[in-house]
Amino acid sequence: MPGAVFLSYASQDSEAGRRIYEALGAAGIEVWFDRSELRGGDVWDRRIREQIHQCKLFMPIISANTEARVEGYFRREWKLAVERTHDRSERVAFLVPVVIDSTAEQLADVPDAFRHVQWTRLPNGETPQGLVDRIRRLLTPEGSFGADRARVPVNNVVTGTLSPPGVTRRQRIQYVRAADGTRLAWAQAGAGQSLVKAANWLTHLEYDWTSPVWRHWIQFFSTHFQFTRYDERGCGMSEWRAGALTLEEWTADLELVIFTAQIDSPVTLLGISQGAAACIQYAVMHPERVARMILYGGYARGAFRRGDVAAQRAYRAMVELAETSWEASNSAFRQVFTSRFIPGASPEQLQWFNELCTKSTVGEVAGKLMHARAEVDIGDLLPRVRTPTLVLHSRNDEVVPISEGQCLATEIEGAEFIELDSRNHVLLEHEPAWFRFQEEVLAFVR
Repeated sequence: MPGAVFLSYASQDSEAGRRIYEALGAAGIEVWFDRSELRGGDVWDRRIREQIHQCKLFMPIISANTEARVEGYFRREWKLAVERTHDRSERVAFLVPVVIDSTAEQLADVPDAFRHVQWTRLPNGETPQGLVDRIRRLLTPEGSFGADRARVPVNNVVTGTLSPPGVTRRQRIQYVRAADGTRLAWAQAGAGQSLVKAANWLTHLEYDWTSPVWRHWIQFFSTHFQFTRYDERGCGMSEWRAGALTLEEWTADLELVIFTAQIDSPVTLLGISQGAAACIQYAVMHPERVARMILYGGYARGAFRRGDVAAQRAYRAMVELAETSWEASNSAFRQVFTSRFIPGASPEQLQWFNELCTKSTVGEVAGKLMHARAEVDIGDLLPRVRTPTLVLHSRNDEVVPISEGQCLATEIEGAEFIELDSRNHVLLEHEPAWFRFQEEVLAFVR
């Protein structure tokens, strides 16, 4: 009987393949894996063609080993799988690529069809329960329709995922004016339950859409939710010469975007870094409008409110340098600044973040924004939160210490805390912590 999942891999990756096979098999999922399924006397090529033709999901394992081999039987399997997609509706999931090491998706030597679907990272083939559950869903008739279609950004158009046949989905950017006249840019993509991300440092709605730092965040949230986000006042596509930069304005801007987006049902709020403070204040003000909160890398106390004199001095120096050196042609300061946010980044990602600095604001405003964040102190609000809350924080975050995330989880009644194995303030696509983040978020919102 053909396996429901066909596992394709280079021979050097057989151990990783075995781990995936065993994890899926333990859950009662049929897997075609040649070490255990190929019987003596089978005609190899004919048997493989039959299995690929009859399987329900095709799972290619991508790695440095497949990258190193320009020839190999796994490449024939990949081509056969792609050929089969030509006869299938685009609404039906079939390709489920997995990466078992740090191989970059955008540079991988794979068929173009693989790039049109969502990839999953399974370091060394270690398979979490979240992936097993996802495969089980995809094998059901209702789960296979569109459930695993990822989206390929082309300018501002996104194709695939949960759209009806023949419909392309796109990011839609609009403007709204705040009460003080500040022009705010906001965007929406995806379908499903509403999730709104409070503004955080640094963003640009257009530039982030295809960026190597934020793209996977946008893809994940707009795949599973109607995802609404906006550039904060003074930043990105919003007005740079903004009015007041205080928590009150930030919370009012969040409220304005939710109102403008015409979100009527209770919303899931996503607060990243200083965005957590605006989410918390909004949830305390309007508990009936918030279904749940997801806080990542957040804090209740800014750098000037944590009682760490040495850290305060270092932060004041960063503010002064931002005001004087932000637009300098020599990016040495920006390199120091951005490397704190993503110390595990590739040169390409660091370069992109460096460019984001000057594309998203000017030095004068950057300094004001940094100073305003440092003055935040909403400790008195935390015990008043009645909204289900998930707090996630990177263990070795160099921008916001993990103790701040632990403080949020301690003071917010009933909050769940997840410690992520990362140094990055912005989780990068290749790291296991990003997969853990996705898994925990989806489990929390179910």
